Formats: sequence, C-alpha cells, structure tokens
Amino acid sequence: MRLMMRKLHDVLEPRRAKLQVPGWSGERTRDVPQPWHCKPFSDAAGYGLELVFSWKTPCRVSLKRGRPVWSGDLEAELPPDAPPGWRPFSVFSPGHFGFSPLMDLQVPDGMGLFVLPHPRCLMDTSGTAPVAIPGLLETHWWPRPFFLVFKAPAARKVIEFNYGDPIAQLLVVPLREKYEVVQMDEKPALLRNRRSVTLAKHGAEFSTRITHSADGYPSFDNKYKALGECARTQGTEAVQARLDNLKPGRRQPKAPEPKESPGDRPRRSTATPKRR
Repeated sequence: MRLMMRKLHDVLEPRRAKLQVPGWSGERTRDVPQPWHCKPFSDAAGYGLELVFSWKTPCRVSLKRGRPVWSGDLEAELPPDAPPGWRPFSVFSPGHFGFSPLMDLQVPDGMGLFVLPHPRCLMDTSGTAPVAIPGLLETHWWPRPFFLVFKAPAARKVIEFNYGDPIAQLLVVPLREKYEVVQMDEKPALLRNRRSVTLAKHGAEFSTRITHSADGYPSFDNKYKALGECARTQGTEAVQARLDNLKPGRRQPKAPEPKESPGDRPRRSTATPKRR
C-alpha cells in the first residue's frame, strides 16, 4: 500500500514497525518469558508503521498544578518560518497534551489513518513512555498536517521524548466497515471444538520447542507459532489435516520450523545521540 507524505520540516519519516530486543520488547533470553516470545504480540507490534520523535533535543512532559508542562530547548531546531512562540507541544484539554509531527500522510480513498498507542508504552513500567490517544483520521480528503494527542503523565511522573524513539503506531484501515457476528453452525462448531480439545490435550505434539523455567514460571511451547508457519507455507487445510489426523504417541510429520520472530533479531538502541 502506498501512502503519500508531505513533510513540513526536516522530520524522520514513519518507518516499518519493529520489535527491539534487547529493549522495550524484552531481553534476549528464553529462560524467563519475554514479550517477544508471544507470536500474537510480535505480529501486532510489528504491524503497520511507527511514528518516531524527530527532535534531537530531549523533551520532558510533567505536571505543574495538574496541568501538563514540557521542557526542552527546541529553539535551534524550529522551522525557519515557525510563528513566534510556536512549539510542537500544546495543551488544550485537562489530562492530555498535543504534539505536532509536522507531516501530512494521505491514505487511499475510503481508508483511514488509525493512530494507536505504540506497544512500547504497554511494556513500560517506569511511566516515562508516551501514551498516544487512539484516533481515526480521514486523511484521504483532509489536507491539514495531523497531530497527536497523548495522555498526561501521572502525578510526580515524567514522560520522556528522545530522538528516534517510537511514539505511536500507524495503521491504514477501511472506513465505515460493518461487522456482523452470527452464531456458528453446529457442524463447524463441533469440528472446531474437537480440534481445540486436541490442542489442549496434545499441544506438545505440534510444538518444535518447549521451554522450562527454573524461576517458577509455567513451561510453555510454541505450538501456535509452529502451526502458524504451517498455515502460512502450506495453507489452512494442512493445519486442519494435522489436527484431525493426530495419532498420539506416534511420530508426527515434521512441522515447518517457525521463522525467526522480529524480536529474535536485535535492533540497535535509539538513544539520544551525543552532541559534539
């Protein structure tokens, strides 16, 4: 899918979303469960684009008398035609603050730009990661540069914005999509239930790796990842056949080895560059 971008300043372009190991996605270990071990999380966190903070000067947002205030001298980095007193941060409602990434992203007709919190903020335990407020923007017709809204920090907490850090996730989704949830027919319901029971009882038969923890955490396998790779390379029918034809205790056909997760590959930290 092609998106048309218009930059109002020398800002970093949105990039493909990706996990960071070691980093916010967890540590490079299998001895203790890590976020990147979970395929649904890895797939979600690596989907779409991520918007990154483009200012080289670190900025901080805290509360003063209950109102968000920011710190960081951006004077040298401002656009030459910026109005007097303009800054990319703004406060326009209680409990929130705004940020302008200085870009316009046009999506195809009938689609919307879905802004979501970046998964990094969900893994953060320090309270320093920005939490973007979800928004669905109709930029196929709206020509103005978009802006982001963030949740204000908690009392005595400071939100940090550092150069290159991801601050929001961007997806392109169809507008006005209608969903209808209906009761499953009896035959497919029974079939899916039987396959579900097979997985519950004999999950290890479909796994290529079982990890045992010495720290008291439950053992876990990778049956979801292994069967997902089977579905991707051989089709849904191949997974269904494996579930329907299981002979417990007998040697099963070798499942395709799951491909390396995005979290399995290290990504260099995006720390604030040192000034020279």
